[in-house]
Amino acid sequence: MTRTVQYYRSQYKRKEKSPKRLRRDRERNKRLLLIVLLCVFLSLWGHNVYNWLGNSQWFHIKNIDVSGLKYLNKNEIVKILDLPENTNLFNLNVHILEQRLREHPRLKTIKVKKQLFNTLTITIEERLPYALINLNSLYEIDEEGVLLPPVRYGVQPDLPIITGIETEEIRLGEPLEADKLDLALDLTKRLRLLNQPLIEQISEIHITNSNEIILYTLHEGIQIRLNNIEEPKLIYLRGVLDDIKKRQVKITSLDLRFDNQVIASPNPIAELGIRK
Repeated sequence: MTRTVQYYRSQYKRKEKSPKRLRRDRERNKRLLLIVLLCVFLSLWGHNVYNWLGNSQWFHIKNIDVSGLKYLNKNEIVKILDLPENTNLFNLNVHILEQRLREHPRLKTIKVKKQLFNTLTITIEERLPYALINLNSLYEIDEEGVLLPPVRYGVQPDLPIITGIETEEIRLGEPLEADKLDLALDLTKRLRLLNQPLIEQISEIHITNSNEIILYTLHEGIQIRLNNIEEPKLIYLRGVLDDIKKRQVKITSLDLRFDNQVIASPNPIAELGIRK
């Protein structure tokens, strides 16, 4: 019995904390309490600071810097943003502003940033017109086939016109879904990539229902028929046009659908059935 009592007493003594350990625990608890109080203070202080920033006149937007514009102007961008007077920089959601700007069909990429103390910076990449396309009205279209706003009355951009394309729905700012458009855009790209760009001499690119390619030159109005748009054929065409200009020969049509030969006619060829 005595041994049992002694055993439990020894076990109890082992569980008792020494004064040194008790002091360490108290110090640790004090530190934890201070940390909690500091966090609460900083949270309340930060909330008050944020409220002050969100209402301070120092951060009212006074400057809007816009870069990357080629066709639109700054006033049009500011109008789309539709910011109330004395808008505070800290109360703005830049993602909402970017979404507003993306609704304009000509804007391709937009980045909006806040800049202390009262400036909003907007970096824009516009969709550049690659060609014009006749869809009852004359529209601009970019190299990705995205339809841009109609050409303004009285303005004639120096771009070839794509004709012969039909579509059921016209949606600005979205890729145009139309048969034969890829062929027309691919040809436009190849005409631009030649060492001496042939695109400058072409006023119209017409794609027939049978996917036949008919070009019209800008000044002479020469009708040109092609059976493919490979580079050798286009280089050959450029040489033929240069030779016609050099010789000052009046030609109304060229047929390059046959290998190693070109059929030139000084008279309109009615039986070709243009623009069917």
